[in-house]
Amino acid sequence: MLSDAYSYSLSTNFRAGDSYTEISPEGSFSYRVNTPWSVLASAVYQVQKSGIISVDYGYTDFRKARLRASDEFSDVYDFAQENDVIRGNFQGTHSLRVGTEWRSGNWYFRGGGGYFPNAYADRDPRQGTAYKMYTGGIGFRKKHFSIDLALTYGQRDTKWYQYSPALVQATSGQLTDVRSLVTVSLRP
Repeated sequence: MLSDAYSYSLSTNFRAGDSYTEISPEGSFSYRVNTPWSVLASAVYQVQKSGIISVDYGYTDFRKARLRASDEFSDVYDFAQENDVIRGNFQGTHSLRVGTEWRSGNWYFRGGGGYFPNAYADRDPRQGTAYKMYTGGIGFRKKHFSIDLALTYGQRDTKWYQYSPALVQATSGQLTDVRSLVTVSLRP
């Protein structure tokens, strides 16, 4: 269950000396969020003792997300309008991840990629491109010590509204992220 409390105030000051302030009444409400269901299927192929290849396929139906009234309060609001917007603006997506890891002595080498489509429906002006992710890594392992470096690069084009869609066009942007992780392990 989530609970929100809110109040708003707006103050303006003009050069001529006039100033105005408006304050809203305080409000609160509680609700539940049902996240959409997902299905994930994975397969791994082991190449002798030196490598593996893995594939993950996923499906998530974002249209199935729901807002519902709280069970703890006697709120009669049914979120029908919000749930209709969710059903109309989102779609189900199929995702795919492929990866491999190979060993040569104490050295390990990894690579992979992922494809995650945009959850907005094709007719929605916020529909962007799929998130494409590429990963790589290298590691060195001994009995009592290991060090590992992993890098991830991801990119997608996206659209969003900075203000009400009735007032402005959707803003476009290209989002790129680069992440790295170094892990050092000491084992007794």
